[in-house]
Amino acid sequence: MLFRRKKTESTLQLNVDEINDLIRSNLEYAEQCSREGNVSGMEMALEVAAENAQKIGRRLKSKHISEIKLMGYEHGVESLKARIKSLEEEGKSVEAQRLRMLLETYSNEAELLRYALR
Repeated sequence: MLFRRKKTESTLQLNVDEINDLIRSNLEYAEQCSREGNVSGMEMALEVAAENAQKIGRRLKSKHISEIKLMGYEHGVESLKARIKSLEEEGKSVEAQRLRMLLETYSNEAELLRYALR
């Protein structure tokens, strides 16, 4: 017989100012990740910021979020292109092919964001 643990609420309760600081720091980290082309880090930081904003009834500016994402996906595309080229030079065509699929996803996401920001 399998038992599941009940999910418990965090015992650490933050006040509104602390949550706002957490949101700000996650948005800053998301921007840093987007400049570096670290899409997964960017997305995770944005998700944490959005979850915390929701807790206190704060709305994040969707245009600002979209601009961060666009920068992240565009830089992610450039990072992936460089990595794919490097893998191909090393003869690692299977790995390069996998990254090409991710490159296509990033390119499509960037295109959608560009369209949305018009």
